[in-house]
Amino acid sequence: MSKCKTCGDSGWIETCQSHPEMKQVSPCPNCGSNVIKKEKEYVSGREDALREIAETINGEREELYGKAVDNFAKIAGGWSLICDKEISPMHVALMMTWLKIARLTKTIDHDDSWIDGGGYMVLGYEVGQYMQELKEMQQ
Repeated sequence: MSKCKTCGDSGWIETCQSHPEMKQVSPCPNCGSNVIKKEKEYVSGREDALREIAETINGEREELYGKAVDNFAKIAGGWSLICDKEISPMHVALMMTWLKIARLTKTIDHDDSWIDGGGYMVLGYEVGQYMQELKEMQQ
């Protein structure tokens, strides 16, 4: 791991004067020197979000609601009746993603909506793959 050149604290590249092209400058929590966070810090945030999405859709939610394709098909059936129009399980994923996006327009910093929206996108992809396999098997 890289260290702050001023005090040697881990997690920092070096003093900011050495890398003017890098934008994220923060004070070192140990000595207060202006230093640049390692790029890995930003990638880690993505990895954390993807990990949380995976844990959510593969764990608690799947245990509560069952397989996404079955649950989305059930929702699609109900929405089709209500709307008097055919709604597919993939439409359910798309509409649930939009629901989360609509909520984010009001509370953009609500982490749960970001995670859930990403989860619906992943599940929509999974349902689409499943439906494509069914279609190919029927041919």
